[in-house]
Amino acid sequence: ACVKLEISSPGNVLQRVCSLVMASEGEPPDTMALGLKDQEYSKKQESSQLAVQWINHSLSGLLMGQQPYNQSELDCLLREFLKEKLSEVHQQQEQEEVTRTEFSEPVVQPLAVTVNSDKKPIKAGKKSAALEKPLFHKEMRAPLLPGSVAISATSMAIAKAAARLKSCPLYKHIASLSHTEVQQKLKIPVTMVTVLCCGKASPGKLNLLKEVMVLPRPGLTASQV
Repeated sequence: ACVKLEISSPGNVLQRVCSLVMASEGEPPDTMALGLKDQEYSKKQESSQLAVQWINHSLSGLLMGQQPYNQSELDCLLREFLKEKLSEVHQQQEQEEVTRTEFSEPVVQPLAVTVNSDKKPIKAGKKSAALEKPLFHKEMRAPLLPGSVAISATSMAIAKAAARLKSCPLYKHIASLSHTEVQQKLKIPVTMVTVLCCGKASPGKLNLLKEVMVLPRPGLTASQV
C-alpha cells in the first residue's frame, strides 16, 4: 500500500509543483504465517487510508499558504500534529484498558496439586532437552502509529517542491537546509553490497543468517567496490 501526495501552487489556476509516492510500511517477514501476513496487509491498507484522510483534511488546511522554503518551521508543525495524534491514541488505549478492567471477570486460581515423581534430578552441567531455547526467535517490531506515513511523505514532498521551485537538484536543496554554504563537490556514502541472501529455507547453517553483505572501506569509489 502506498500514499500519493501532490503539492500545487496557488493562483488563478492551481498548478501542480510536484508529486510524491511513498510506501506505508515495510513488508512482513518471510517467517510470518500466511494468516498473519493477511492481517498485516489489511493493517497497511487501513494505515494508508488514514494517511490519505490526514493529508486531504488536517494537513492540507494546516499547510495552506505556507512557503515550502521554510522546511524547519513546517517540520515543527508536522511534529506537533503527530504529537497530538499520539496523545489521542494513548488516551484511547488507557480508556479501553480501564473499561476492560471494569468488566473483566475475576480469575479463579486453580488449586495446587502435588505429584510424586520418581524422576532423577538433573545434574549440574547437563543440559535438558526441555530447557533448550528455540532456534528461531520472533522478531520484535517497533510499533508504528497508523497513518504516520503522512508526516514523512508530506515533509519529503515539501523539500521536493522547494527544490523544484528553486530549479536545483533535490540533494543540493537538502544539503542547504543544514549548511549555509553548499559545497560544489559532495561525497555520497558508498552503499553496502549484498553477496548472499539467506533465510529460513536456506540449507545448512545458512538458515541462521538473513543476508551476507560487504561493508566497503572508507575512501573507495563505487567502481572500486
